[in-house]
Amino acid sequence: MFMFYFCLFLATVTLPLGLVRPFNPENHKVLSFIVPYLTKYILGITVEVRDGHNSKLNKPFVLLLNHQSSLDAFIMMHIWPDRCVTIMKRVLMYVFPFGVTATLFGCIFIDRGNRNNAQSSLEHAGQELKNRNVQICMYPEGTRNRDGHILPFKKGAFNLAVGAQVPLVPATVSCYRNFYCKKENKFTDGKVIVRVLPEVSTEGKEYADVLELTEQIRNSMVKSYEEVSAELGSKLS
Repeated sequence: MFMFYFCLFLATVTLPLGLVRPFNPENHKVLSFIVPYLTKYILGITVEVRDGHNSKLNKPFVLLLNHQSSLDAFIMMHIWPDRCVTIMKRVLMYVFPFGVTATLFGCIFIDRGNRNNAQSSLEHAGQELKNRNVQICMYPEGTRNRDGHILPFKKGAFNLAVGAQVPLVPATVSCYRNFYCKKENKFTDGKVIVRVLPEVSTEGKEYADVLELTEQIRNSMVKSYEEVSAELGSKLS
C-alpha cells in the first residue's frame, strides 16, 4: 500500500502544474527530474541506466517496458522521453487525485473491457503520436507479471506502432524480487538495472507483420530481462 499512497502523494503535489499547463506532455519533465531523487533517497533504490540514449529520440515512437508492480512508475522516469505520455486502463482515471493529474499531463485512458472503445482509444493515440510529436509508453504484457517471468505480449502497442509507422523502443527493468515483494511484505534497499534496447523500425510493415514483430521484440526483451536480473542475483521462479 505504501507505493500506492506514494503515487497519490506525487499526483497531489504535481496537480497544480497540470492546471497551469493542461494536457502538455512536457509536464512529465518535472517528474523525470524529481522522481530519480525520490527513488534513491526515499525508497532506497539505486537505478543503473544502460543505453539510455536509445529512449531520447526526438521523434514519435512507442516505448515498451516490462510490467512488475506500481514501482515501475518510479523506475521508468529514469529513461522518460521529453514528450512522452502513458496509456493507462480507464479505471485509474477515477482514482483521485491520480486520474485528474494523469489527464492533465496528457495520459490516454483505454477501457480494456470494451474492445471497440479500446480500439478507438488506440487509434486516437496513433493520431496523437504524429500530430503532437509525442512518444507513448506502454506495457505490452497488459498486466503485471507476478511470477518473475515476462508474460505473453498483447498486440495493441504493435498495432499502434505499425498503424502510425513509428518505431518501437523496447526497454527492460531487472527483477525486483531481491528487495521488493508485495506478497511477502518485503521492501528493502536495492538496485535496479534498466537497459534500453535499440529502436525497431516499423517502416513498410503492415498489420499482417504484427505477430512476427511482437515475437521478435518479446524475445529480445526476455533475453535482456534475464541477463540484467541475473547480474543482480535475482532468481526467476
